Amino acid sequence: AARPPAPPPLRNFVVATGPLSCLALHDARVVCRRAERHVWKRVEELAADDDAADDAARVAAVAKFLNRLSDYLFVAARGAAARDVVYDVSANVRRRRRESGEGSGPVDGVS
Repeated sequence: AARPPAPPPLRNFVVATGPLSCLALHDARVVCRRAERHVWKRVEELAADDDAADDAARVAAVAKFLNRLSDYLFVAARGAAARDVVYDVSANVRRRRRESGEGSGPVDGVS
């Protein structure tokens, strides 16, 4: 199967906008990142216990997986936004568009 085109490169901080599929992916990423932070705390607790070194390594592998999963969800959300012709727009770009009077269309008019 042909690979879909890559979204445009990021130049600013991304604000979660776009269709419902995009927002759901951003929400899933938030939950994933929160879980990752909790798992890393557990890794630190286990690492402090000499008897739990093996457990710490296994839990660290879970944390690394969650990190990669959140990366995937971020890219998937950008892809969903690009497919629906609604791109993630940073707050700086939106401010510049408002100041210049641009962006009054249905896609660019997000404020």
